[in-house]
Amino acid sequence: MNTTARLVQPEPLGDWVWDLMCDWKSPLVTEGLHRAEEEETDWDRRSLASLGRDVFQMLFQWQPQVVDPPPAGRERISSLMACVMASPDLEELRDRTCNDEVQAMVAWSSFFPNLLRALQKLPPPCEEGCRAGNRIPGLSTDKTGEGIHKAVARAVRAGEKACKRFACAWGDEHSDFHDLPPEQKLELASRLAADPLLLQIMELAGNWFGDALKQRRKRQQGATPDGIEFGRDLPRMLGSELATLADPDLEDLWLHRYSTRTLQQYRQGSTPCKRGPVVVCVDTSSSMNEFEVASKALVIAAAKLAQRDRRPVRVILFSCDIEIYDAPQPMAGAPWLEFLVTVARRFSGGGTDFDMPLEAALEAITSHELYRRADLVFITDGDCEVSYDVEKLLANEKKKRGFGLYTIFLDRAGCESLEALSDEVWTALDSESGLELLAGVA
Repeated sequence: MNTTARLVQPEPLGDWVWDLMCDWKSPLVTEGLHRAEEEETDWDRRSLASLGRDVFQMLFQWQPQVVDPPPAGRERISSLMACVMASPDLEELRDRTCNDEVQAMVAWSSFFPNLLRALQKLPPPCEEGCRAGNRIPGLSTDKTGEGIHKAVARAVRAGEKACKRFACAWGDEHSDFHDLPPEQKLELASRLAADPLLLQIMELAGNWFGDALKQRRKRQQGATPDGIEFGRDLPRMLGSELATLADPDLEDLWLHRYSTRTLQQYRQGSTPCKRGPVVVCVDTSSSMNEFEVASKALVIAAAKLAQRDRRPVRVILFSCDIEIYDAPQPMAGAPWLEFLVTVARRFSGGGTDFDMPLEAALEAITSHELYRRADLVFITDGDCEVSYDVEKLLANEKKKRGFGLYTIFLDRAGCESLEALSDEVWTALDSESGLELLAGVA
């Protein structure tokens, strides 16, 4: 008897997405099925995977429909699926997932196992003695239907939470992510699912990025305009841009400027940095193990803020050696997303040397045209010192070229030689959710 006959009318694109993720052994599928197996022991893996495919189609399709009449022997589980599909809570989740392969898969990975847990007991995948077309009246009673709706509501909350975490991880990069081919979007989503630490870093960076933007706006409120810049902050938009928007013939031009952040707006307020390029040195030595998430979240959030202002970014990861990563130009699309993921995932361990990253940062500022007007951000726990020769060289170059050095200590210990060279010093542990330090240095 066939225990894998389809319960939801198949849709080719949905099946292609599911098969692709299964072929990749994507954690979004494998972990979801593994958690589902822990909840439901009466079903074999093959039958459970078939049910999982149907639930995915239910989330992904524009207008999913239960197969009618149901396959022979699968009448009870088909009736259950019909009740799940009729739940009003499911529509709230489907507002996120329908026709969006990534959101549907991310939601499914939490929705499916949580649905099985909330239902507590599934009918068997297939029953003897049933004929195609039979309906099971017991599942249509008000009491049972109410229990199914409550189970769906719990599963929907889990699915929405997964989608929100994923959206927070990409934040301002959502448009770049959305424009990628389906395979690349699904591959990036799988990488996040396969690496919980990466997801944690990207999620925290997204939160800090949003908080820092709010902090920027607070600083700018009531400030006197001191020039004109490009962006898309509508409250500071010039009147001429408003006139462009009001002209039907120029509306498309205004929309293009808005999408590319090239609207003319008043520049207000002041920040420690000079709004030029940014070179960020990030300590990845062994002593930074407990601060890995915070340090990487800071550099990712700083890069996001710089990208928002179209400021070039170089990241120097250091321990007893250095690794250098330049943000792509332009900072958009798949190369930009790959840059963020690469920086977030790299952690070398080992000893600490402050001289090498500072010398590499100086070399970028003094020798590379793209970074000649850059400011330097240094993120560390402070468990080292700057040598006398590098300290003297850095002090002379700062005086000669006028760039700023802004240090963020992720521990309270600090470093006297580095503090002496810094224009501003923050201790991340003293700053609620990184607002001041991010709004200040990026």
